[in-house]
Amino acid sequence: MDSRDALVRWAGGRPPAAFAELAPLVCAAVAAGDPLAERLTAEAAARLVATLAELGPADGPVVLAGGLLTRETPVRTAVLAGVRTPVTTARDPAAGAAWLALRTTTDPGRASRLHARMCPVSGSLSASHRVCPGRQKDSG
Repeated sequence: MDSRDALVRWAGGRPPAAFAELAPLVCAAVAAGDPLAERLTAEAAARLVATLAELGPADGPVVLAGGLLTRETPVRTAVLAGVRTPVTTARDPAAGAAWLALRTTTDPGRASRLHARMCPVSGSLSASHRVCPGRQKDSG
């Protein structure tokens, strides 16, 4: 791109998903010490943390989802540094969404049992990388 206007025209002609293809490039640039990429990822994380703060106190763990938040990326690192509540990582978005719906439509015991069936816990994941939000590995 030879100008900001050219960049705006290019971006305006792309579907939103096309921007996701740029994320690995930006993350690689951060790893290489590019100051612009560092500012970009820091601002992205700050906006996510600010949005979370605007929602008010969480009634459970914050669930990170999406490619930049479920893998080791500069955005994830900055978000984890900025969030002051417990955090877990979603692995199956559909199961997580179903569990959230169950929490509001059935009794807690039934929701917990169904959640256990939908989201088996992987022994290879740490507590911060659970298969589904709210599902902890049994200790026995």
